Amino acid sequence: MDEYIQVDFREIQQRCWTAKIVKPDEEIPNLFHYTDGNGLIGILGSSSLWSTHFQSLNDASEMHYGRSLAWGLADTAEPGDKRRFLLRTMEIADSVIVQGATPYVVSFCSSGDLLSQWREYGGRGAGYSIAFGFKELSALFDATSVLPITYDPGIQREILNCTFEEYWSVRLRWAAKCNGIESRCQDDMV
Repeated sequence: MDEYIQVDFREIQQRCWTAKIVKPDEEIPNLFHYTDGNGLIGILGSSSLWSTHFQSLNDASEMHYGRSLAWGLADTAEPGDKRRFLLRTMEIADSVIVQGATPYVVSFCSSGDLLSQWREYGGRGAGYSIAFGFKELSALFDATSVLPITYDPGIQREILNCTFEEYWSVRLRWAAKCNGIESRCQDDMV
């Protein structure tokens, strides 16, 4: 049953996220991480980047905005099994966050010399802007990829709608496979 529970997240991400944000032939240049001297020493000394809990970000509203957008999409779905699935999915996502499996974030910038970044993260101009190759950086992350943020509400809704549709399709395939096998299968499905 695990093969039906474990969705190929990268495939859905590619179809729903990456394809809507990054054009197929678009070359993403280096990404930059701004830090002060202590941050640079920590990065070099540990050969790692430390992520920040999303509630400790300078702008934690982005996570809340995304959740609100997803809840709105689920709330406006047509009544029926699909709507129940979407609402249950959001309930589970919220409960996972409440139980402590919360997102952590590492931030990068496409510009290596941006005044606002120097002020906020680069030791008020006395810090460092560390360049990372996009492809090399993406290869370091297992669960997801490094993607640019889109601030276009239309594209954000497209991404969420596509993601929900993909997982709904997975749920239907799983339900068909489980049909008549065992009642636990139905209970475990969102």
